[in-house]
Amino acid sequence: MLIVFLVLMMLAGVGAYAAHSSTVSTAVAGSSKQLSQTRYVTEYAVMNAMAALARDPQRYVNQMPQYAPAANDPKCYGFALVPNATCYPMGIKQLEDEAGTPLIVPADSVANIPGGLGPASIEADFNIDLTDLMPASPPVPGEALNAESPVKLGYLAVTLTAIGQLRPVVDPSDTAAVAKELAASASVQAWRAHVVVGPLTNPAPRPLTP
Repeated sequence: MLIVFLVLMMLAGVGAYAAHSSTVSTAVAGSSKQLSQTRYVTEYAVMNAMAALARDPQRYVNQMPQYAPAANDPKCYGFALVPNATCYPMGIKQLEDEAGTPLIVPADSVANIPGGLGPASIEADFNIDLTDLMPASPPVPGEALNAESPVKLGYLAVTLTAIGQLRPVVDPSDTAAVAKELAASASVQAWRAHVVVGPLTNPAPRPLTP
């Protein structure tokens, strides 16, 4: 009986360890999946910003020097500390309004229809800051390098800084649930890209310096 008891205790220990390992593996797999989704959402934000610049580059180039950030606004972080700073923030809501369709289809939990992020009740959000407006370097072949050039086309360089986030869908009025879910499940990732914008007609004169 003693041997049987010891064997049963050993099997119970093995079973408990296996159950714990399975739980940890499932949690790690879920976190890894969410991290990958956040990376793809952030990359998607950069691609949408580049598409917006390609559609109407002059519009954003004109708005960047004129943007005045609101107080305590996390967008265009550090804008006020940089002399002659240029910045313009873009968000998922703005890009969705321009596209006329949701960029990421939400899941329909009632009808059990998965969305762009699968069947889980999560939502994606991202913001993109367009900063560092300057002449493209090195110059693009065919670009006008001085005011006397008969070619009146130019290219500019812009830095895109995208911050993407995945978070669970919760009732915003339930502040306790919001704080708990965001602390446990939210994920954030940042991407940065340097892109050339143009061609632009009648650009500002460019100095003949490397």
